[in-house]
Amino acid sequence: MQRSSTITQTDLDRNATPFVNSAPSPLVHLVRNWVTSVPNGPPPHCRIRPQEVELRPTHKGDRGLAEGLYLQTMLPLLTALGLGDEDRLRARFSRGFKPRCSKIACISKEDLGWIQVSSTKRRFHLDQLHLHAQWRGQGIGTFLLTSLTARATQTRRTVALDVIRGNPAIGLYRRMGFQIVGEDEEKFQMLWRPDRPVKTGPA
Repeated sequence: MQRSSTITQTDLDRNATPFVNSAPSPLVHLVRNWVTSVPNGPPPHCRIRPQEVELRPTHKGDRGLAEGLYLQTMLPLLTALGLGDEDRLRARFSRGFKPRCSKIACISKEDLGWIQVSSTKRRFHLDQLHLHAQWRGQGIGTFLLTSLTARATQTRRTVALDVIRGNPAIGLYRRMGFQIVGEDEEKFQMLWRPDRPVKTGPA
C-alpha cells in the first residue's frame, strides 16, 4: 500500500489536465482545504472527520485498484440494463483512466477508493468516483462532492457528471443539488450550478 502524503503545489501542477495546463487540478483542494472551503464544515449527515481522510497521488501499482473498483461498480449496473460486457468495459476504462487527474482516497493508510476530476476554464467534470463496498454509506462520497462543489463555487464553475441508470448514487447527486440535463439508454448527464441548494439527508 502506498503511503499517503500531503498534497503540495507541485502535485497540483502535475495533476493539471493536459488540455488546460494553467488550470489547477481541483483534487488538490479536496479534503486538505475542507474547513476553509466549506465555511460551515461537513454537513450533518457526514459520519467521518475531515482530518481522517487523505488524497494521495496515483502510482503505477494503483491501476489494478482503480480498474477493479470501476468494474465492481459498473458491471452489475450495466448488466441490469442488458449492456454488460466486461471486455468492452475494460476497454472503456483504459481509454478514460487519467492518472494525472486522479487521486486515491485513504484513511490511516488504508485505500478507500479513487476519484478522477478533469477541468476546463468553466467546468469541473467528475469523471469517476468509486469506493470499496465497506466504505460506502459512510459519508465519504458526500465529503468529496461537497469539497468539489465548494471549489467550483470559489472558481465560478459548474460541475458535470455522468451516472449509470439505476446507480444508487443518483440520490446523493440530487441531494447535492445536481440536476439531470440529458440522458441516453445507459446513463443520465447531471449538472451542478453554484446557485443550487444542497438538501440534507443520509449519504
